[in-house]
Amino acid sequence: MAKKRNDLDELLFVFLDDLRDLELMGWTVEIQNGHLRNEAQKAIENGEVAEPLKKAIGLKSCLSIPNLVGSEGSRYAYGKKGIHDQRMVDLIAEIGARQQAQCVCMVYESFEKYVKSISPTIFYQLRNDYEPKDRVGLHRSLDKWSRVEHKNTPDYFHAYVDHIARQNVSALTKELREMLPKFAETCDDNWFGDLDAIRRLVDCIRHTTVHSLGRPSEAGKKYLQNWERDVFDQITKLSALSGEDTVLPTQQVMTRVFEGISALGYSLYRCASDRCDMELWTPSSGNGL
Repeated sequence: MAKKRNDLDELLFVFLDDLRDLELMGWTVEIQNGHLRNEAQKAIENGEVAEPLKKAIGLKSCLSIPNLVGSEGSRYAYGKKGIHDQRMVDLIAEIGARQQAQCVCMVYESFEKYVKSISPTIFYQLRNDYEPKDRVGLHRSLDKWSRVEHKNTPDYFHAYVDHIARQNVSALTKELREMLPKFAETCDDNWFGDLDAIRRLVDCIRHTTVHSLGRPSEAGKKYLQNWERDVFDQITKLSALSGEDTVLPTQQVMTRVFEGISALGYSLYRCASDRCDMELWTPSSGNGL
């Protein structure tokens, strides 16, 4: 018997396209930032410590303040007295890491959008074999007509996903693991590593970056377990800008994040497609180079 046409394909492609573009953005940031760091470091090694970065690498090291009581177009120049070029190198490095943290935020948002988009179809396809865990909670938020008229329709499962993922996709991902045992097994037992741990790490970096300007807290790390807590602590460094502990992802961590989240997204697609007896799209082999 022929398998059904896969309604999940296009949703997967949108997700993978997003990740590909974000990874390119991340590598571009790393290359550009690395070039600036190298040029500034060369200037220091060549004994140009006293030279402003404007001469060393083409950037100004002072702040321009419009002089509103002076003639039109006049400005003050503020440069912290005694500022050392090494501090500029540290600031340049931190700028790159903060941009990588923003990339992590966008990776999380892309994954969240993907899971929300793919889940209603999975629930609908399995409607005769699986009953949503928080169906009662959804019904409380719907009027009686909606519950009766729309029960087990695509619109009904869209409403359910919106209900369970109204804050984030943690509960939804947990339910998908229960609905698709092969998905949970693949996430936990594979040669690459714990995919759910990578999701928790990405979630924690995003939350810390968005809600506390990168400053970590024990409360924010409470859902992290052994591996991801160690990684999170390793990328928490003293900020050259604020002087406080700040989450500053490295390119090595970013590579792990992109591969882990793409594996998580594709594993969900593959296991759902198999469970729903739909045709499976398989990427070509290779390392992306």
